[in-house]
Amino acid sequence: MKYYYQVFGLTCESEIELPAFFSIEAPLNLDFTVKITKENIPDFEHKPNVTKPFSSFNAQEFKYQIPELATYFVTGGKEITIKAESQDWDSILVFFYSNAMA
Repeated sequence: MKYYYQVFGLTCESEIELPAFFSIEAPLNLDFTVKITKENIPDFEHKPNVTKPFSSFNAQEFKYQIPELATYFVTGGKEITIKAESQDWDSILVFFYSNAMA
């Protein structure tokens, strides 16, 4: 199932229900600003410039991991992939809203 949202002036298509976002009907123009999926985290297309214990990034990609909770991967500021490592979606979404969306 797909969910559609308007947030911060962006139109989002999501595989995950996001209760903090303003829900909209599927827009006629299916050109989404941000797509949110839940699946396996892809590999970096370009080697990360910075690698820290729980995050790594380059100019186009950002990977952020909360151990035993979830991993988030942002590509080009337009695609966000979430891999849940827990069933605690309230906590998973807190880090999504505060870190991955930012």
